[in-house]
Amino acid sequence: MNAKTFFAELKRRKVYSVAIAYLVGGWAFAQGIAQVLPVFDTPIWVVRLLVVLIVLGFPVALTLSWFFDFTRYGIVRTPDRAPQPRIDAVDRSVSQEKSIAVLPFKDLSAGPERDYLGEGIAEEILTALSKVDNLRVAARRSSFWFKDRDAELSEVASKLSVEHVLEGSIRRDGNRIRVTAELTECCKGFTLWSETFEREFQGIFALQDEITCAIVDALKLKLEITPTTTRARSMEAYDLYLRGLFLSDKSSEEALRKSLGFFESALDKDPRFARAWTGIAKSWLWLADGYVEPLEAYSKVREAAANAINIDDSEAEAHVYLAETKRILDWDLSKD
Repeated sequence: MNAKTFFAELKRRKVYSVAIAYLVGGWAFAQGIAQVLPVFDTPIWVVRLLVVLIVLGFPVALTLSWFFDFTRYGIVRTPDRAPQPRIDAVDRSVSQEKSIAVLPFKDLSAGPERDYLGEGIAEEILTALSKVDNLRVAARRSSFWFKDRDAELSEVASKLSVEHVLEGSIRRDGNRIRVTAELTECCKGFTLWSETFEREFQGIFALQDEITCAIVDALKLKLEITPTTTRARSMEAYDLYLRGLFLSDKSSEEALRKSLGFFESALDKDPRFARAWTGIAKSWLWLADGYVEPLEAYSKVREAAANAINIDDSEAEAHVYLAETKRILDWDLSKD
């Protein structure tokens, strides 16, 4: 481990934070005993002994902070840093990999309930693109961070380390939907592809596939769109799912619990809708992070993820959530 890696590891394991907290707390404690103990005629050697113990405890505290984390759920062992894969420098001109960020589509629909449809369609397209070989797709949380921010596409591309950005807008009027999408090659400032679609809402799946195929074609890549059981057979169920998906990405307990209601309503309309089960697993996973007892929440995550996989084994996100529950619930402390 070189010096740079060592200092980075100190920061990751919060050794710096513990050191500062210990020094401040130790100094305050030493000042306190120096002022208080003489009032009770305590021998001076007792004060000196306590100060020495504070000093000797400093390296002990740093050592413990290296190996353990103090969380709201108790003391847990700090996991070792995963080995970083070696990345060989490759000239971009000879690399076949393309990269893209999908921004949330702007919802231009009238009415108070907005955004959920634009974000949902963008996320579905992002998920489809992530399955394309030789295409690196920026994570949803990274690209959606730019929502409502006045950022140039070149800035988005630079911060996310991508060459292309997909943006668009949607407008829904009753059962009709209008979607405009545009793919930009940011390093050159050129529009590679742009199109406006008008469809019945029942044709939203075909529309998402059409946009995905157009992007893949513009990037000169290959993709085979294969319908799966992941998709809803009921458009009403799909609309409820998108509403739940929108709320599941919020951080408040209220939003997360509302998302569960939408996902469950979607399953009432279509019990074989695997993505709705995945959404339930996702919401419970976030609820475990501070709102619900972890053991209770992770049990629900496991149940929902397993249901999604039983319906559609290709539901990748559900596999991720199921693996996380195994890490938490099936961890054998005797082997640690």
